Amino acid sequence: MLLPKPQDLEPPRGLAAGPPKLTPEAKRVLQDLADDEPGATASAISSSLHQNTGKKVSCWTVRRTLASSGVRYHRAVKKPALTPAHRKRRREWAERHALWTDEDWNQVLFSDESSIELHSTRKKMGVYRKAAQRMDPKCLVGSVKQSPNLMVWGCFGNGRLGQLSFIDGTMDSTSYIRILRPALPAAKREVFDGGDFVFQQDNASCHKSGMTMRWFQRHNFQVLDWPAQSPDLNPIENLWATLKRKVDAKRPFKNMAALREAAKAAWSEIGEDELRNLLSSMSLRVRLVRETKGGTIEY
Repeated sequence: MLLPKPQDLEPPRGLAAGPPKLTPEAKRVLQDLADDEPGATASAISSSLHQNTGKKVSCWTVRRTLASSGVRYHRAVKKPALTPAHRKRRREWAERHALWTDEDWNQVLFSDESSIELHSTRKKMGVYRKAAQRMDPKCLVGSVKQSPNLMVWGCFGNGRLGQLSFIDGTMDSTSYIRILRPALPAAKREVFDGGDFVFQQDNASCHKSGMTMRWFQRHNFQVLDWPAQSPDLNPIENLWATLKRKVDAKRPFKNMAALREAAKAAWSEIGEDELRNLLSSMSLRVRLVRETKGGTIEY
């Protein structure tokens, strides 16, 4: 559904506003309909209202009535869907890390994969909601991983960037270890000044396979336990957003080679202040997960 334009919230030119078309009770029904199904269109809400109350109103009246109570059309935030089991594991993880300090989090090497499109065609969906409902589960849209045009892997920690790698083809345990083999020793030297660190990764199958976990053990790399469906806990997700904004500023690209060069340049432009700020957000993320009992948080 298209975002309503400002003029859609006013009567058409040449027509008086006239008396209210909805009684207070009908207005409450309309607002309840939008609250129960935030993804419904104004047309669908109008039809449901007619079925429930016998009142037939225009889409313009639906939008105006909702706007009068602070409910406007917003693009829905995409977050992974959480089952009760996911929430339980997230809550338990947050409890285990409740006393970690900024110094502790600075000793973690955060990592992840992401995709960068050669031609950006991301589509967004909107919902009717109040400003305070931004993170309400029923106002979120479940994100779905798609085949990327350019797949990248990166890491950072201790206020410094680690290696950015490009992934050709499907990521499996062999190709993942091929990335880790130079990246983790380099991170120990260049990110942590030769000191020990804890490596963070999500629960993708190639990350948790027996082959990969044996590689970590053979090379004495400690791996941080991590709850599933938790990109909102990983500050590198915010770093990907910065990277993509910087890449977008360099568009358009004629080919994948140009996109790779732009990604490398954008990665090198990310400053230490941003990295430090992301690491210092970890204590707040943990606290928010505890407060929401494992629920989705505003990151």
